[in-house]
Amino acid sequence: RKGERAEAKRLLNRFLGEILFACGSSMEVMKARLLELVVVASRAAVEGGANLDRLLGINLRSLQQLNNCTDFEQICYWVVEAFDQFLDAVYESEPPAYSEPVKKALRFIDTHYAEDLRLETVARAVYLSPTYLTHLLKEETGLSFLEVLTRRRVQAAKQLLLQPGISIRAVAEQVGYKDPGYFARVFKRALGITPTQYQARHAARDHDG
Repeated sequence: RKGERAEAKRLLNRFLGEILFACGSSMEVMKARLLELVVVASRAAVEGGANLDRLLGINLRSLQQLNNCTDFEQICYWVVEAFDQFLDAVYESEPPAYSEPVKKALRFIDTHYAEDLRLETVARAVYLSPTYLTHLLKEETGLSFLEVLTRRRVQAAKQLLLQPGISIRAVAEQVGYKDPGYFARVFKRALGITPTQYQARHAARDHDG
């Protein structure tokens, strides 16, 4: 069963805390425990319907990146990034059975997330009241309108930040944020690191690879 993504993240945080506690200051022991967790996560992802070829690619990249981690901060970042990819592989493998109004709302958000998008605008587009659309989104996706919109914007921002030389201001504007400082806070709240750190770490990996 796929379960709720938020619950999966809570469980991951709990397991990570247990691993940190059990391994103390030993980087090698921690990496070994995390490799075991990758195996378990891979098995769960396959059972959840994820594409096997995609998982093999994620595993290969994840193991290479874990091997390059040199401190606990990098390992914590690696955990968030790697397991986000596992969750994406599961949740994108088979579209959830949403109602037609929710499907239309999600498609509208996917198309217009870079605009100054409001709940009322989406509700009008799918011929529902804002209150009822809010209820449907929460009931079927487990997320509020703002959470759905933010997740889509952060997903797009992650892809843009991989482009060499692109500025944080440019990324912010292209995903719907006029204020790059506010965008940076939203991004960090979602991923645990700033856009600048995300950009730098991926640039360093590309250089090393």
